[in-house]
Amino acid sequence: MRTIAVASLLLSSAGFATPSLIVNHEGRLLDSDDKPINTPVTLKFELHTLFSADGNDTVVWSDTYTGLPVTNGVYSVALGNTTGAAGAGHTALTADLFSDDRWLAVTVNGEAMTPFLRVGMVPVAAQALNALKLEGKRLADLDARYAMVSSGGAGGVTFDGGVTAASFAGDGSALTNLNAASVATGALADTRLSANVDLLNVAQTFTATKTFASVAITGTATGGAFVGDGSALTNLAWGNVSGKPSTLAGYGITTALLTPSGTLSGLVQSTAGGNSYFTGGNVGIGTTNPGVSLDLSGRTDAMALPVGTTAQRPASPMPGQMRWNTSLSLLEVYTGSVWFAINGFNAGAINAPTVQAAARSMLSSSASVPATGGSLAINGVALGAYDFVVKQGNQTVSAFNNSDWFTATSDTAAAFVVVNGSLTINAGQLFTPSARKLFTVLYVAGDLIVNGMISMTARGANHSATAAGNLLLATGTFSGVTSPQVPAAGGAGAANTPVTAGTGTTIGTSGADGTGGGTGGGGGGGSCDSSPYTRSAGSAGTSFTGGSGGGATIDQNYNPANNASSNGGAGGSASTNGYPGGGGAGNPGGAGLNSGGNAGASGTGGVLVVFCTGTLSGSGAIKADGSAGGSAAGNSTADSAGGGSGGGSVTVFYGTDSSSIAPTAAGGAGGTGAGAYRGDGGAGGAGTARKLSL
Repeated sequence: MRTIAVASLLLSSAGFATPSLIVNHEGRLLDSDDKPINTPVTLKFELHTLFSADGNDTVVWSDTYTGLPVTNGVYSVALGNTTGAAGAGHTALTADLFSDDRWLAVTVNGEAMTPFLRVGMVPVAAQALNALKLEGKRLADLDARYAMVSSGGAGGVTFDGGVTAASFAGDGSALTNLNAASVATGALADTRLSANVDLLNVAQTFTATKTFASVAITGTATGGAFVGDGSALTNLAWGNVSGKPSTLAGYGITTALLTPSGTLSGLVQSTAGGNSYFTGGNVGIGTTNPGVSLDLSGRTDAMALPVGTTAQRPASPMPGQMRWNTSLSLLEVYTGSVWFAINGFNAGAINAPTVQAAARSMLSSSASVPATGGSLAINGVALGAYDFVVKQGNQTVSAFNNSDWFTATSDTAAAFVVVNGSLTINAGQLFTPSARKLFTVLYVAGDLIVNGMISMTARGANHSATAAGNLLLATGTFSGVTSPQVPAAGGAGAANTPVTAGTGTTIGTSGADGTGGGTGGGGGGGSCDSSPYTRSAGSAGTSFTGGSGGGATIDQNYNPANNASSNGGAGGSASTNGYPGGGGAGNPGGAGLNSGGNAGASGTGGVLVVFCTGTLSGSGAIKADGSAGGSAAGNSTADSAGGGSGGGSVTVFYGTDSSSIAPTAAGGAGGTGAGAYRGDGGAGGAGTARKLSL
């Protein structure tokens, strides 16, 4: 802490014995960042004989002031004052303490300020100190030029210098060079007054009109009128003015009156801190008969509320406070525990411009248990139905339970999970729906701490009953991406690829990667044969899922290739002539064939959209990966495996990011074979995985 201080010394009472003094001390306190403090402090003051505390220094006086107010870093105290409420319990300063140079030491809340402050004296105090130093001295001890007393003869005394006495006896006729202004009593002849001063007559009025530069009246001044604009009148207390009007009507006052606190009842008043308040009745704007505290019923325009971001919310809000949140584009009110959006969401059909807007519209809902919503359209594109849950206040997931966050609806509905507060997912917790979803939106109006995992891996939808469409996530530019979306068409699935006959290992074609927010395509099935053949195809990714993988093929002369189903449907089943074959990954995975032929994994990469309006932190994971194709083994001659499913799409929006999380949407691996004639499955294409700054 630093302090900047100024001190002055004033002689407060007469008498040359040990006159008491008052040191008016004012200082300014700054914290370590050079910012003024605004909290009461405890100040200890010490008067030292030297400018620093060493072995020769002596403290001749000290006093402590507890709870001293500090405003914008400034405090003020009258040291030595022992009168009134301010001086009660404090130690007086006497002139004898200043027989020599003194320094003032200041300690703030136990912290000593340096350097010491030298205490200066005003001339009156210095003169009093000089007088004090005459105590106990004889005239003979003084310098000869001050010994001015001699005999005046006939019992008189002659003084070469001035004489000060409590009184003089006699009629004063022998006194000369008197200043009439200094004569306290007695009468002066009119001839002794200046000729240009009008005399008061017996009625105590001037004999002529006079103009004075200033007049000090200690009693009561009465007159028919005072001439002038009254600008020089000060300390005029409203309560002491008689005959004041009960209304300001007709006085030409058109602006609000701001006066010191407590001086005008019923008008706008101000406090020392600069705040204004009103202690009267109701206030009407546009009405002369206000029925409530603030009545705007006479207006037809609008009322402007405070506007700011989530980060600019009041630090210490009170219940009932209302504001427009620009981060959420919503009206919100503080309930006493959380800021509650009051946009009036009712479950039903939603036609929102973006996924972000749809999620925001749910912030005010009290649906703390997952519920069915209605139909969903984004930017005019029909996208099936939606389910939703809204959690008010901060949430922590330490033991994930699907029914707390998701419905059991599969393939036909999107899932909106909205947290009006911060969300923490602890380490070891997997936050994922148990059923497949068209897409999942996690909207957190606060901070998101992920030390576990948020996943849509293997949760892509089999949406044969719902057509995919462009999924517009938000409007604007985020980390260089303008109007980010998940396109209706993702990466292409692996094609039916002709292959020349041969021996050894061949690998099925991989699905194409998704771009621009898209999902990945499904991988093709592996195949081997002694004659030319065609590998099975994977299906394309969509805005609801990565593509499914194709099934394995062996000896195509007898068994045609089984392609993957579209729209996140079933993986292709194996098609072999007595040899092990693996199925493609999909919803469900394609069946394997013969001993050693395994089914493809069930699942395609899903679509996950995360909004975190505050800070994203943690070291967990956010994923929407595809699943692996079925492998084949057990026959040393020939086998073939299924294709992997495509990765989904992950988009994470954040206010600030302090996490180590790198989202993924990897394609599922193709299955592998083990025979001499062997066809490994193709991998699913990778989907989009990105983090975008709000």
